[in-house]
Amino acid sequence: MGSNESSDSRRFVRSWDDLHEVCASLGVVLRPHGNGLVFENVERGVRVKASFVGRELSKPRLCQRLGAFQSASTHQLEAARTATRRYSPTPAIAPQGLWKEYEQSLDEARLQRQRAWSSYRDTASRERGQLKRKYRRQRSGIGTLPVSRRDRKRLLEQLALRQAIESRALKRKLTVQRKAIQKTPHPGTWRHFVASRAAHRDGHAIRLLRRRERERGCCNEEREL
Repeated sequence: MGSNESSDSRRFVRSWDDLHEVCASLGVVLRPHGNGLVFENVERGVRVKASFVGRELSKPRLCQRLGAFQSASTHQLEAARTATRRYSPTPAIAPQGLWKEYEQSLDEARLQRQRAWSSYRDTASRERGQLKRKYRRQRSGIGTLPVSRRDRKRLLEQLALRQAIESRALKRKLTVQRKAIQKTPHPGTWRHFVASRAAHRDGHAIRLLRRRERERGCCNEEREL
């Protein structure tokens, strides 16, 4: 199944359910991400911004056309996982060597991000646990002190305040780490990758860009006629 077929399918989409059905038939799921939408290849876990695929597929335009966003149903998610036809993102004129290099860079970026998230989850879980155990021990220690009930209450209140401050600091630290992972370098779309390779004087990429420019020029001439 090629990208041209998927563009044809968009013409017949009249509801979110229709769109999810088309996506499921291609092994793809449309999901919300941040303020927009992404297409996720269920088989490979690769995500692409919907607006990169086509401007008419941006969230604002789809919501204007189809109404408030509706998530795919459980049935449609399962259909995407078991789809026999798979969307092929390979452009019709992509040099095989260059496309394989692009796919490899996507896989490497995905694995790098997976390792980063796994490390983050382990670190976050360990540091949160250490913080809780630290203040649990201190509360237990206060409970054994030979002080009045009033003084014990005051000490516990001070301890709770310190724990809240330290917890907020840890939360800010983890937020910074998450944002750093989200900004992990990514090869971007095929078009961005080709432009990047051409900038590094890759012959295949340069010839592909020149061919696109010639085709774009021909299309403009036809419109003028």
